[in-house]
Amino acid sequence: MRKRYLQMENDHIDLTRLYHILFENPYIGILISDGMGKVLMVNEAQTRITGIPMERFIGKNMHDVLKQNILTPSSTVEVLRVKEPVYLHQIVPESGRNYEVKGVPVFDETGEILYVVSYLLDISDMMQMKKLNSRLREDMRKIEDKYQRLLTELDVTGSIVFHSKTMNALMEKVSRCANSDASVLITGASGTGKELIANLLHEKSKRRNKPFMKINCAAIPENLLESEFFGYEEGAFTGALKGGKTGIFEGADSGTILLDEISEMPLHLQAKILRVLQEQQVRRIGSNRDKPIDVRVISATNAPLLEKVEKKQFREDLYYRLNIIELRVPGLRDRQEDIPLLIQYFIKQFNTKYDKKIVFESEVIRLLCELEYKGNVRELRNIIESLVVQSKNDLLMQEEALELLNISKSELINQFRKLQTPEGEGLKEMLIQYEKHILKEYFEKYENVTAVAKQLKVDRTTISKKKSMYNL
Repeated sequence: MRKRYLQMENDHIDLTRLYHILFENPYIGILISDGMGKVLMVNEAQTRITGIPMERFIGKNMHDVLKQNILTPSSTVEVLRVKEPVYLHQIVPESGRNYEVKGVPVFDETGEILYVVSYLLDISDMMQMKKLNSRLREDMRKIEDKYQRLLTELDVTGSIVFHSKTMNALMEKVSRCANSDASVLITGASGTGKELIANLLHEKSKRRNKPFMKINCAAIPENLLESEFFGYEEGAFTGALKGGKTGIFEGADSGTILLDEISEMPLHLQAKILRVLQEQQVRRIGSNRDKPIDVRVISATNAPLLEKVEKKQFREDLYYRLNIIELRVPGLRDRQEDIPLLIQYFIKQFNTKYDKKIVFESEVIRLLCELEYKGNVRELRNIIESLVVQSKNDLLMQEEALELLNISKSELINQFRKLQTPEGEGLKEMLIQYEKHILKEYFEKYENVTAVAKQLKVDRTTISKKKSMYNL
């Protein structure tokens, strides 16, 4: 009954066509020999997997092929020897290709072998990927170790983490001007860390043990700003505190004052601030006497202050009084090599804060390095905190990170292309960039060509040429 059912099914199937399709499949290599080991048929997949032309097999006996060391071992020879199916690992000595082979005997009615069919499964790509993955993990471990060392070396104030040339230049400028009394204007986009630079200026100055007062000109109602700046006497206005109040200029005497968001200061108050800076005296509201002060002024803004001057929205004389020295804090776009350092720093910070031991998979680090941060370091910090808090496991994988960041894979690919590959750049160019990145990392660690060649298991001449090509 069973045999009849199969026959009925076969009546509706073009077996010749079906066998042809199966034989010409692109994934599994097939080699068929007769009962003596003579090769009768070889498909295209077998040629692709082995890298050996069909002509070297067709009509040849596999015993001879084996003796010629074209491949080793031979599943056909083994099947003919043991007269049962075999499964073995085969290598092509010329190319070093690896694949798995299963040899299956086809018997006649007397039990003699009519044919041997060998099925080849290519594992070269898998082995290459395994080696590449192992190498990338090792590279990532080395890079992370390097970042950890850099964190201890470059964490200047407990908050400023950097390694880029742009930030190094800024830090050198901070060091040069920190000990002077000149007014400093710190500019930069929102979230770049302008307040941290102000903190560093004070900590490196001769006023480090004196008061450091801060006021955000955009956060305090305009009608209260004047009393916050200059203070007031008792009874100066309705609601004034008994005994009066000391303003921040008085409070910062002999120390430093930070005027954050200086661009938001009302025009009428700008004139009074200018007078204080010029005369180094302050008068409380309701008082008729001036009090001498010694204050260094640092101001900060994310607005184009000179444009405000041109539009008569900010006093020109105050602008030049504040801008004796200008420190421009770069955004993350201009210091991308600092992003991995900052990521590791924030992971460590929030693991400590939330008593966690979250580790980010290397692909997550790579993902975070590829994102665009319009909010700069502040946005990056917030993202890391969110990921640490929400991670379900101690190891944060890319899939979970994408879900937590609400980023689809298509969005990620588009952003990666936009950030990493110039228009028209293909696979070859991308591989060149990756090779350049790897070589740069190794030269930073091992310095000379011989050591890098040894570590990467590449001929010294090749490394020397690529070093020259990439100007490393």
